[in-house]
Amino acid sequence: MRPFLELSVLHIYRHVTADKNGHEKHLEWVHGKKNKPNFHAMVDLSIEHMAAAEFCNTERLNLLKESLKKAFKSLCAYNHSPQLDESISTMNKGNLSISAESVLFYLAVASSVLRQVIFLFVLAYPTSLFPVDKYRKWGVSPPVGLYFDEYNYAAIREFLGAENIETLKLQLENCDDVVDLMSFYNSCEDLPEETLNELWADFCEQTKMQMNTGITDRKARILLSKAVIRALNWGSSYTEKDIEGRMNNDTLESLMASWSKLKDW
Repeated sequence: MRPFLELSVLHIYRHVTADKNGHEKHLEWVHGKKNKPNFHAMVDLSIEHMAAAEFCNTERLNLLKESLKKAFKSLCAYNHSPQLDESISTMNKGNLSISAESVLFYLAVASSVLRQVIFLFVLAYPTSLFPVDKYRKWGVSPPVGLYFDEYNYAAIREFLGAENIETLKLQLENCDDVVDLMSFYNSCEDLPEETLNELWADFCEQTKMQMNTGITDRKARILLSKAVIRALNWGSSYTEKDIEGRMNNDTLESLMASWSKLKDW
């Protein structure tokens, strides 16, 4: 959980300060040429630089800051040199196996940390609270990272709770990021069905998934395209840059043939 928390805050810090500082310092850190900022400083600067901050309750923002800092301190202590009352062995009462108490403790801590991180991301990307029909405007290749659709939105609504979501919506509906992006969305015309079918066929061809060209169900297209795009993004993060040149159609066909044998029980 510690690297998850630290990298999450680092992402938000780079996101909200990029306009002023650019990405040069971040790239230097990625390549090991420069240390990242202090975690506490990143939390403070991230929240202070967010466009959404001025629309939120100051007391709750301060609580968010403190909860992230305290969580990081606790996770660091556990990773480096836990005291007696921070040790899993103590929670297990000296038993070698994991106790029910330690499992419940871990789940409670994980849930608490995850909730505060999601609050942080919602403030950094406030349009996540205002889902739109991206498919109708752009097909299965919408602008990256600007809008949530009903499927993305459902996950954060379920986790944070409807009451929290509605409270945040009321606070952030007049945020510049929300107003500008929603205005752009509303200025785009809906695409006719024929164009959507053409865009789907193009997507299937570009991603070498021609076997899915005949899918007509809107929901199936959206969910499948999300899965394909995420798989490609994950794959490109861990493969060499010239992998495309070495991945020929024969290799893909062989892979898909193997998959067809293994996908069902």
